Amino acid sequence: MEEKTAVESPVDQGPQPLSSKQRFLEAIGKEVPVDYFLFSALEHERLLRARPLHPDHDYHWTGVETATGDFAANFGKMLDFYKTAYSDINVKGAFDTEQAVIAIPKLTGINKDMQALHKQLGSDLPQYDKTAPAPVWADIEKALLGAFPTFGHLFVRYLQWAHGTEVIEKFEPGSRPPVGRYAPP
Repeated sequence: MEEKTAVESPVDQGPQPLSSKQRFLEAIGKEVPVDYFLFSALEHERLLRARPLHPDHDYHWTGVETATGDFAANFGKMLDFYKTAYSDINVKGAFDTEQAVIAIPKLTGINKDMQALHKQLGSDLPQYDKTAPAPVWADIEKALLGAFPTFGHLFVRYLQWAHGTEVIEKFEPGSRPPVGRYAPP
């Protein structure tokens, strides 16, 4: 019996799954999806609530405590402060994962300061209702898009989502399918 000495060629196994390093390299320079951005910002806010001594609590505009007058003018001053003090959030180009890591802590600071500013000027910030938004939301959108023309749309979307009204579903008796021991056989 004769032994085979030739090396057999590997069989094509089809497309291989990407490694995390390959996924990271492919994501460089591509804008993050909106849902990824929203979830990341939400997780950062949860982190800040859970850790009161986290260093990201330092992103704060000191003018909130002394603000008087019009909300839109004060909000514009606040955004100017964030643009100059944290110039790394106003970079031109794609809003990729690296830029998101830099910008999300500042965005959560803007969100906290925006709520505190509106409260300082007289009332709580109204919830965002997309069917009939309060006039203050038009001022917020205009100021954010003016201050951050490259990716201000993501900032606006996050603030609208974070302050949006929650839909509460009310179920009528019998409107849900039976489950558990009440399920039909």
